Amino acid sequence: MYLGMYLGMYLGMCLGKCAGYTCAMRLLVTVMLTFISAGSLGGKEPSANKEPSAGKEPSAGKEPSAGKEPSADQEPSANKEPSAGKEPSAGKEPSANKEPSAGKEPSAGMAPSMFEQAQLAAAAGKYEAVILILTGAIEQKTLREDELAIAYSNRGIAYSLLQRYGLAVQDLQFAIHLDPEHLLTLNHLGILAEHIEQDLAKAAARYSKAASLGYAASQVNLGNLYRSGQGVERDSAKAVRLYELAVEQDYGAGLVALGEMYLDGNGIARNPARGLDLLQEGVSRGVVTGHYYLGIAYEKGIGSSVDYDQARLHYQKAAVQGHAPSQGALGYLFRRGNGVGKDFIEATKWYRLAAEQGDVLAANRLAWLMATCPVKEVCDGKVALEFASLAVHKEHSATNLDSLAAAYARVGEFDRALQVIKEILADESLSSSARTKYTRRIDRYNNGIPFQL
Repeated sequence: MYLGMYLGMYLGMCLGKCAGYTCAMRLLVTVMLTFISAGSLGGKEPSANKEPSAGKEPSAGKEPSAGKEPSADQEPSANKEPSAGKEPSAGKEPSANKEPSAGKEPSAGMAPSMFEQAQLAAAAGKYEAVILILTGAIEQKTLREDELAIAYSNRGIAYSLLQRYGLAVQDLQFAIHLDPEHLLTLNHLGILAEHIEQDLAKAAARYSKAASLGYAASQVNLGNLYRSGQGVERDSAKAVRLYELAVEQDYGAGLVALGEMYLDGNGIARNPARGLDLLQEGVSRGVVTGHYYLGIAYEKGIGSSVDYDQARLHYQKAAVQGHAPSQGALGYLFRRGNGVGKDFIEATKWYRLAAEQGDVLAANRLAWLMATCPVKEVCDGKVALEFASLAVHKEHSATNLDSLAAAYARVGEFDRALQVIKEILADESLSSSARTKYTRRIDRYNNGIPFQL
């Protein structure tokens, strides 16, 4: 057992699915990596939906040559940019109880004290210390080649956790140069290709290699790409088979992914009871997004009767751990008064937490509330305009444009509000009822009256 899985699993749980095929399916949450050492990182499960910052990009640079090892101090050239693309698959967080094998284990002579120190630092969330310790182990030049691959892989993961993606890619590429079948590294490179470089074809290739070698985290991540048709041709049946392979290894993220497919009847015969059982097993392993999908099932009465209390309970368990879709769903329960007292202030709080993580649905719902002012405490046209613009930028839909128009009207820019409504009405695919609804907005905005709930 060794350090990498500590870092790997933590990163995987941090990168969950919060902005992939859809916000609800998206952060959806991908398990990106897994422990190399059993246990949980620092005893605290990180947010299941956060993705790496898009502001810091990895170098798409060349793999380091065998004769020259990456420097721990210097970022790779900034001239090479990652390919463009879209954020993606979202696996689920790895199980806290069982992790897939990460490849070769180090020998007993592998500077155990340094690696033990690094493991303790990782458990405490001290990733700079992890980097320093592993750099010291590397610079001793006493590690075997397979041990060196482990050291570079884990240092690369530590860099990722610090959002220093260029250095992460550099270390991980060197680890693959040393050991082309190092499963943890292949999976991690897939994660960075998917979420940072946004090159889904490259991510699929990385995941595919590790998945073919039996790595459960990559099986889930590749399955998510097949389910969404990102980087590969959409194939729900193939996604199901990959999830089943992960479940055969008793992998928690696979349980949740397969449970979703049974609930939807996607790629497999619909069986809500089986889906709920898998989701319950997943959450018992600490897979946060399982709570989200259980919440949906109870809210909508899938496989059970409608139970808003249970829906709220499951959404809340994931929301307090930072899962954006669950935060947005919890906000909606308060907005509608389903199973709780209607509370626009509480709804706004949860919507904003989700929207600040890039959740489009929550951003739009937040903008609508703040622009239409059901109570004065949540009325703020400027903030509404900010989040409505974010939602429209990510998803150019009539619903999001309607919130943008309401936000413009709330700040007194009625001409711009009218322009946005006319843009909506120019869509010939609008239903007659939708067209009637949006046409009514014109009279209000022409008369200088913001929309009011």
